[in-house]
Amino acid sequence: MIPILWFFLLFDTQANSLFVLKFVIGYKPNLDDIAIRSAALFQIRKIARIWNQPFTILSYFLKAIWEGCFYVFSELSGQYLPFALSLLALTMAAIMTYLVDGPHQKTVTAMEAEFLWLGWWLILGISSSIGFGTGLHTFVMFLGPHIAHVTIAAYTCKSLDIETRGGENSLLKINSYICRNYDANAVAQTITIFQILNKVKSEAFWWGVGTALGELPPYFVARASANHDGGDDEDLASFESVLQKDPAHHTLWEKLQVSMFNMLQKFGFWAILLCASIPNPLFDLAGLVCGRFGIPFYTFFGATFIGKACIKAMISAISVVVLFSDDILQLIMKQLQIWIPPLYIIIKSILDDQVRNFTNKPGTFQRPSNIFVVTWNTLILTMVMYFIFSFVESTALMQMKKEHVKEIELLSNKHQSLSHQNISDATPDNLPQQTN
Repeated sequence: MIPILWFFLLFDTQANSLFVLKFVIGYKPNLDDIAIRSAALFQIRKIARIWNQPFTILSYFLKAIWEGCFYVFSELSGQYLPFALSLLALTMAAIMTYLVDGPHQKTVTAMEAEFLWLGWWLILGISSSIGFGTGLHTFVMFLGPHIAHVTIAAYTCKSLDIETRGGENSLLKINSYICRNYDANAVAQTITIFQILNKVKSEAFWWGVGTALGELPPYFVARASANHDGGDDEDLASFESVLQKDPAHHTLWEKLQVSMFNMLQKFGFWAILLCASIPNPLFDLAGLVCGRFGIPFYTFFGATFIGKACIKAMISAISVVVLFSDDILQLIMKQLQIWIPPLYIIIKSILDDQVRNFTNKPGTFQRPSNIFVVTWNTLILTMVMYFIFSFVESTALMQMKKEHVKEIELLSNKHQSLSHQNISDATPDNLPQQTN
């Protein structure tokens, strides 16, 4: 009994310790106590944040990671055992192939570089859409600038013979966007938008695949909530309260939510495809609605995959290529020179630095050190740190809520069992027999 008490006191420091003590030693809860406890736990989750309770948040985050790993392991060792054994065999074979020297190492090195490069964009895509509105805007910070660099480099080098991955240092992007055979006097090749798009299509596609995968958590959370009679998820409960509200009192945001809900119910696959193919801050709601009302996984993910990886990512890539094409960029710079000369000077300096780097020989790459680049890098670092903290906090709060719900269910079950026991004790069969 003592280890159980210490466990509660160590890992649930925000819970009422006296309540835990009473419960463990045989406390008999009534409905009022359960309601009070539920409200207290809700207030605990409401005020718990990583900046004011870092150790509590971190402990719940680690427990969530541990439970997730244990769940995956138990599933793989259970009904998916043949698949797990096959995956293990393939992994061991890949490790042996990677470690053993031989003529195959050239192919292994090329496959490793491809895996790391495309995996990087996949992770960035997942980071962009995962969570409930806490995603990292990786298109603006990473994919968009990459496509812009490739576009400017293509026009500067007068060909598409450019290094876009930085060779052996692909993730560090050292020597990226360098002209391989630059000749200032060479005749410029005709470069089209679709040729540049073909140069960056893999990065855009895998980033889009990542964004589609990042949309799955709201769907699975809502589906799990629906399987438990729908009462566990606060985001879903908030949306259902909007549906029950008088339409005359809806705000603009609530009207958009209701319109999207009606469209998803009416058109299904095609509505999901449309919502996934355009910039849509309400797409988390689409995942919640699809999970809550039982839309099949393959319908939801299939439409999301096609919309985000095959349509939205490519439209976004084409937009950046067009924006930074030679003619459009020159037009923008002329307008900036006329209307905003200080901004024109800053952007012109950045572009000149980039052009010099594009035409340098490999190994002579120099990063510009102007204040704009320093500010941009600081902004990226800040947003990445914010995303990490937000992800840790949201994961910890979900785990905290999961444990609090289990506690309330345990109390409710105990109350019901005690009530049934009292009723059973009060039946005529259990009353003492009167003697004549």
